[in-house]
Amino acid sequence: MKLQATGTQATTVVITSVALLFGVAFALVVAIGGYKIAFMALAAVLGLFAFALPIELLMRALLLVSVFISGVLHYFTPLGNNAYWMAVGLAAVLAVRIPIDLLSRRRAGDEVVQVRGGGSLRTASTFVLAIALGFPLTVIVSTLANHNPIDQTLLGVKAYFGYWPLMYVMALGLTSEKFIAWAWKVLFWAAVVQVPFVAFQRIFIMPQRLQGASEFDSIVGTMGGDPFGGGSNATLVLYCLVTFYLGLNYLRVGLRRPLIVAVMSVIALACIFAGEVKAVIAFLPIGLTATYWDALRKKPIRFVYMIFIAGGFAMLVTVAYQVMYWSKNQELTGASQDENIVKSLTYAFDSNQVSVTTGELSRAAVISLWNEDVSGDLPKRWLGYGMFSSRSSTTFAMGEVAAKYYPLNLNWTTAAALLWDFGLLGLSTFFALQIATIFLILKISRHPALPPEARAQVHVAFAVLLIGLPFHFYQNYVYLHPPTQWLYYFCIGYVIHLARTLPDVEVRRRYSMQAATSMRGVVAAHADAHFPVVAPIRK
Repeated sequence: MKLQATGTQATTVVITSVALLFGVAFALVVAIGGYKIAFMALAAVLGLFAFALPIELLMRALLLVSVFISGVLHYFTPLGNNAYWMAVGLAAVLAVRIPIDLLSRRRAGDEVVQVRGGGSLRTASTFVLAIALGFPLTVIVSTLANHNPIDQTLLGVKAYFGYWPLMYVMALGLTSEKFIAWAWKVLFWAAVVQVPFVAFQRIFIMPQRLQGASEFDSIVGTMGGDPFGGGSNATLVLYCLVTFYLGLNYLRVGLRRPLIVAVMSVIALACIFAGEVKAVIAFLPIGLTATYWDALRKKPIRFVYMIFIAGGFAMLVTVAYQVMYWSKNQELTGASQDENIVKSLTYAFDSNQVSVTTGELSRAAVISLWNEDVSGDLPKRWLGYGMFSSRSSTTFAMGEVAAKYYPLNLNWTTAAALLWDFGLLGLSTFFALQIATIFLILKISRHPALPPEARAQVHVAFAVLLIGLPFHFYQNYVYLHPPTQWLYYFCIGYVIHLARTLPDVEVRRRYSMQAATSMRGVVAAHADAHFPVVAPIRK
């Protein structure tokens, strides 16, 4: 007992001493370099400790930091965009851990993915992983051809590939089913976490904003932004839609009670109505189509019902945004209500909407600017100007083409950034991964042994990736914003993981055998009805 007590005391002394030394060092860094450098140093130290954590704990930390913590730090502290480096650091640790864990599992004789069967699903998932290689290969060729600076290249790797480790950890089966279930549970309750932040921003921040356009993007929840300069409200809407779709899917397969789904739907839709994201008028029906794809595929007439539901929702959103946002613009401009609504809804499609003062362009204008680039010869059209050439920055590592068009923000959308940086080839290979994953989902959804919970979740992943196709032309969040990146690559990794763990079933053969059996029954019935019964001949 004395030896045990002595050992405990020694451990306590060591931990206390290390904590005191670390506190003194942190205070010195704050005094000399300021809070930003201190927090960066703290992140580096924590990153070293993160290498010793189990990969599942790293995955959980990456989710919480990416979706909830980094955005709150960005919003409420002077760290600004530096708050997102914590999530990027965890993703980098995850990237280093992938080969280490693969080698350790092979040496231990464990399978990387517990494959229950080979066959078409596993082949299709391998095909998706092969398609994923197309984009990094395009990036390498474009970067080498354009001789981009090293600092610009490193920042580009962080932006474009920061969350690829998350996709590969899930696709290769390096995480457990327990983590996947926990992650979907967090996504289901994500809208509830947003409520206090949305309420604070709606009650206290939004009234302080100036009238007119500067009030837009005030409601961001935990997704980050500047309290008086706007933020990532489109990502807030995307996560609330995920909560909404999950509730509907769980209800459809009988995993949640109607009351819980109704409450969660009200919370999610309330957060959506609080923000000003016009694209939700298109996003919601796209996601509903994915949610009820099985039912719509069997009875196409239900698409008509979906159109009516989408139209009603569009009217509700338009009325809510007119009351909360657009009417104030109407007072300033003197335009009629109809003119104001039309202008608000069609702003993104106006290719002439360019502001040299703020550097802001409409979604159509930034694509039109790339199309009219006079220096864009054939190689530039297909391979672009190289890694992060569209990055606008007043500090360092400003891209070549961004400096040419400064102060316009050429990377206003993901699609525009891909065109400037890697050309048509980069855009095509980037989209190919997402489209291939969508086709894999359609194949998985027809699997007869798909569990109810997985069926609900894979349809939500379907909704996220289907919304992602137009979302790339709406915002640049899929390659610049950690909360959006986490959701995007989590869904892709989950789909590949599911395809590689489902038991292989010959669906076509099963159906053909059923059809053959049914046909034999029809033939027998037809013979009984039309041919007389012949009594056996007695000897």
